[in-house]
Amino acid sequence: MDNALKLVSSSFAARFSPLGADGDGRTYWALSPGARERKDALEFIKLTTSIAKEKKSRPRGRSPDEEARSAMQEWSWCIVIWGTAPVGSKIKHTNDDGRSPQWWGFYDPEDIRKVATWVNQSDATDTEDDEDYPTSSLRNNLEEYAALLDWRLKEDKYDTA
Repeated sequence: MDNALKLVSSSFAARFSPLGADGDGRTYWALSPGARERKDALEFIKLTTSIAKEKKSRPRGRSPDEEARSAMQEWSWCIVIWGTAPVGSKIKHTNDDGRSPQWWGFYDPEDIRKVATWVNQSDATDTEDDEDYPTSSLRNNLEEYAALLDWRLKEDKYDTA
């Protein structure tokens, strides 16, 4: 129910907004879910809370296939980043020097969690003890997005049994 509500509430927010920026100036973006997915989530909430006046079948909540997600053709199913790739990263560069700002991103929830951990560790390099460094809001936003994406990818996300 909470995840469906997050999808529905995105109808009242900007279509995209930055999740935040890291210490090296990279800006992390997430597009809100599309209209079809928001409608399915609203139907689920209505059915679950008995708001619906007539009995309808549960929404299917289809996810794009792995190929479309890995090609990042579905921007509301990934995070995108504007900036330079971290030094030593295995991210493919589309520019000549690899140090000019460009768009790049992640579509797998586990990879997004790794990025969240990396962001926090990267921002903590100026402190003596990483354990005492507060979790950044960017890390929280990335982890929340990864958790919601995990739920969105479930085939049975609208089953209540």
